[in-house]
Amino acid sequence: MDVIQQLQPLLNSSYSIFVAAAATLAVLLKIASHIIKAMDWHDKHFVRKRLSRLRDIRSGATNTRLIRYLDDATELELFRIASGVSTSRSKMEYLLELDETGRWNRMQLRSLSKFLAMQPGSETPVLSVTSLDKLSAWTGGISTLLTLLLGVGCMTLMASTGVPLMWIFGLLLFGLAILLARYLATDCIDYLIVTRAQRYLNLQAQMTETDQ
Repeated sequence: MDVIQQLQPLLNSSYSIFVAAAATLAVLLKIASHIIKAMDWHDKHFVRKRLSRLRDIRSGATNTRLIRYLDDATELELFRIASGVSTSRSKMEYLLELDETGRWNRMQLRSLSKFLAMQPGSETPVLSVTSLDKLSAWTGGISTLLTLLLGVGCMTLMASTGVPLMWIFGLLLFGLAILLARYLATDCIDYLIVTRAQRYLNLQAQMTETDQ
């Protein structure tokens, strides 16, 4: 008990805040370094491995149809590496057309790719939003809000103790809540992007009909 009482002033001092913050920063930097190395290793040995294999097979192919197939597969693989989207040729062409408008970035095009669908009797894909997509968006949005509120509550509770280390711990919990909320908000963000894209495409179609 005496030891705890003697340590109490140290825990409440600015020195303890500095030590805790420095230690936390060092751990985060170490984790980030390992993540970057893992991503580089994954890119070298997995992401580009299929592309290299396709090019090797293509160099030894003699059948005309096989060569055409390998050329198409190589283009789709290049598109997958560049965009992060694995899809068919028709959907790839559609996404490239959307990219040419300059209105959507790489991450937004990846979101739009989730809603591409082929209509019966049509060779051109369209952006289609189902009732399940809407439900997932609403669920994700509500879950995101609740997670952020929980993070704020935990941070406030920790800060109210008056102990600097608990205050830092509260900030860490709030940071984790933000990361979790961003993950839960994925479906909601995708839904907002696709609805905005649909409005834009409908407006463009109406303007084209008016000009004609």
